[in-house]
Order: sequence, then C-alpha cells, then structure tokens
Amino acid sequence: MQKFLYKFLIVFSFNIVISSFSFAIDWKYIGYGLLNNNDIFYVFVNIQEKTDGKDNYLINEKHIFNKEQLNSNGDKYISVEIERDINCKNKTIQDKRADFIDIDGKLVNSYTKDNIKPVNINNKNSINFIVLNEFCK
Repeated sequence: MQKFLYKFLIVFSFNIVISSFSFAIDWKYIGYGLLNNNDIFYVFVNIQEKTDGKDNYLINEKHIFNKEQLNSNGDKYISVEIERDINCKNKTIQDKRADFIDIDGKLVNSYTKDNIKPVNINNKNSINFIVLNEFCK
C-alpha cells in the first residue's frame, strides 16, 4: 500500500508541475505514453506554423519522462523535443529534428533526419495517432 501511495504522490506531483509548465510557455498537453519498461512520458505539442493551408503543419512536440532515460550513446536525458511535419491529407508524420535534454536543461544529443520518408499513422493506440488527430480534425 505504501508503494502505491508513493507512486501516486509522485505522479500527482509531476502532473501538477507539468500542468503549470504547459500553460507557462504555451505548450498543450495531449496525453501520455508508456515505454516497454513501464516508464511514463507526457506529451505536449506546440504549432510552429501551418505550412499549407489546413492540411500541413510544422509542430514542436515535447516528451517529458517520469525518470531519466538512456539514449543509444549512453547519455542520460529527461525530455526530448521533436520538430515534425504533419500531413493531414495523407495522415503522415515526419520527424525533422530531435533534441535530447538532461535534467539540468542542457542539450546532450541531437539528430536530424533528412530525406526520411513520412510514416503513415495507422495504430489508433499510439501517441502519433493522438498527435495527428490533434491537428487533423
């Protein structure tokens, strides 16, 4: 029972921090995901611009994890900021850039994906599906 209360208090506190964060810098909270190791990440989005009327968007997406993660280089990070293209007509998302941020707010790793094909979003239980539907209504 103590473990449950402890986890509940951590998640509850984290949600309060995240809520205030999302309003302070104009990010919109849209949901959370669960990694294979049961770590939770919270997802926020922010529109950079509409690139083609109503069908295409350039967005920023932020994933904030409930505890530090390790990337393939062994770097520890607590959040990832992703720049993405969304095509509503084709129902695709294409990553353009991702920045891995440590607990002190410092950039620990970054990658860009040039010439990567967009990914079709079919899994209705995925975060990508939620993001796509946030913009393509």
